[in-house]
Amino acid sequence: MALQMTVIDPKSKLTVTDSYIRIDHIDGNKDALTIRVSAYNTVESVKYLAFEIKPETENDNFFGFNPSTDEGSDNFIKQGYEYLKTLSQFSSAIDV
Repeated sequence: MALQMTVIDPKSKLTVTDSYIRIDHIDGNKDALTIRVSAYNTVESVKYLAFEIKPETENDNFFGFNPSTDEGSDNFIKQGYEYLKTLSQFSSAIDV
């Protein structure tokens, strides 16, 4: 799973249409998780890390949320993507 949306690289101001947004790392426990999110210019880049849009600061791509551990809940990664879509900066993202 990933998200797709137009991304503007904050350093170069390059606009990348249909960028792939991927959770690259997840850390924490059942009470609180931190996810690291990266944007890539093509689906192939996701596989080979050929081009990654770098944030202004290292903290710009880390997000925290409280996961659900209720029976039948989605796994933490899917919950992470659902959480991202609640944030204004990812509101235009679609599931891919």
